Amino acid sequence: MNWSIRLDDDEVGRWDELLYTLRRETGRRSLSKADIMRALVDLASDENAAVRSALIAT
Repeated sequence: MNWSIRLDDDEVGRWDELLYTLRRETGRRSLSKADIMRALVDLASDENAAVRSALIAT
C-alpha cells in the first residue's frame, strides 16, 4: 500500500521533532513513516486506547 500525508507548517515541525526524538531514543538511524503508521495502527486497534479516542475526535 502506498500513501502520502500532507502536513500544515506547524505539523511539519512537530513531525520532524517526533522523528528526531524517536531516532535518538531508539538509537536507530532511520525510522520510516511505515514504522510509525504500523505503531499507530497497533495502538488504535485497542478500543480503550487514547490514540483511538484522539483519532475519533479529529
